[in-house]
Amino acid sequence: MKNIFIAAVLFIPILFLSLVGGDGKEIPPVVELPTKPWITITKGEVSGLKSGDSLDYPITLVVSTDGEAKVHFLDGSVLRLDSGTTITLNDGNYDKASGAISVKVSLAVGKVWSKVIDLATPASVWEVKTSNAVATVRGTAFGMSSEGGHSKMFGSQHTVALQVIDPKTGERVGKEPIILSEGKFVEWTNDDVEKIRVNKKVVVAVDVAVSPASAGAGIVPRDQEWLNANESEDTKIEVQVKDLKSRGVLREKLREELLKDSLREVRTELKTKINIKTEERRVGEIVERKITEPVKKAEVRAEVRAEIKKEILNNVEQRIDSPIGGIIRSRRGTPVDLIIESRTFINSDFAEQQKIAFRAMLVLSDGSKEDVTSSVDWRVVGPIGTIDASGIFVGKLTPEISEMGEGSGVVMAIWKGGDKELAGKTPVFRVLLKFEDDGERRG
Repeated sequence: MKNIFIAAVLFIPILFLSLVGGDGKEIPPVVELPTKPWITITKGEVSGLKSGDSLDYPITLVVSTDGEAKVHFLDGSVLRLDSGTTITLNDGNYDKASGAISVKVSLAVGKVWSKVIDLATPASVWEVKTSNAVATVRGTAFGMSSEGGHSKMFGSQHTVALQVIDPKTGERVGKEPIILSEGKFVEWTNDDVEKIRVNKKVVVAVDVAVSPASAGAGIVPRDQEWLNANESEDTKIEVQVKDLKSRGVLREKLREELLKDSLREVRTELKTKINIKTEERRVGEIVERKITEPVKKAEVRAEVRAEIKKEILNNVEQRIDSPIGGIIRSRRGTPVDLIIESRTFINSDFAEQQKIAFRAMLVLSDGSKEDVTSSVDWRVVGPIGTIDASGIFVGKLTPEISEMGEGSGVVMAIWKGGDKELAGKTPVFRVLLKFEDDGERRG
């Protein structure tokens, strides 16, 4: 039998991973870093692209209604695209020599989340534009949505400068941009633009946790779920950046490590895009040996191919779970703690009927966090209110406590995984009685 070369090849210009040669010796992996922004498709479809495809700009990306995707940039920043989203990437250039990056995105419909690594040079820019606003940042994380002239923005880290624009003329509206800080939310519509122009309406940022939700306005449950998921992903990046800096990895080397680590996003694609053509001859030879009685050759061929593919996948799995040139790392950790987070400062007082959005974060042994908000058992300890399965707390004093004007308590969450159980709780906080309009206390 002739030597057969078996290889797992990802059909993109980012990564080539070889396994073994014909002499049975392992072939060292060859890794090439990308030179352009590229996309990973978590699920669904995006404009006929495949995970790992490099992107030339301008390019329009249309995410299917059941899809999700990420656009990776050469400085380590990432743009996440929600289902049903359409954007045009107008610029994504990165100058390695100066460290300057220019990202310009037009959001036609849907939701995008920007996780921007600190822009170190004055020439750098990150801009997301809808039909009636443009947001510019310098190293932050924020979300933006647009549908039918209704735009929303969610602040997550640091600040975002938001400028309302006229959807008809493209002119800026208002004297100064709106500065949106972390934990804040703002929304506006095309109908608001003219009112803003003549100073009859002011776009005011409110706390994410207490934003009302009705008829698509405010933060609806789907928005909250999306927010939680993206902030959880951002936490993983922050943990990684902190770890790299603690080891003295800075500036361009840090960006390069972020770039390399993002290649783990192609893990699923690596498994599903095995190049089986290279072992066709091997399959044929084994089939001929196995046929000792009249059977359908196609059935035997399929059986043998499945066995070989399983063998290759096992090899790929082993390679992925160990460092490949220091590029693809296993991020698996065991749960060690459960913490409760909120965008609202916990050590403050809250009024009845005020809403607080809590989330439960599982801390893993590798330092990363996992959002388990929807899978924990939420509880309120104390006569201070109620909490639903999504972690939304509503302050409400019990009748016997309301006479005292206030009550104290905590919010707890319990997570169970196999034979392990973890509990987390907030600091003690107070809920204050809400007075009626006539100034009388509730009886």
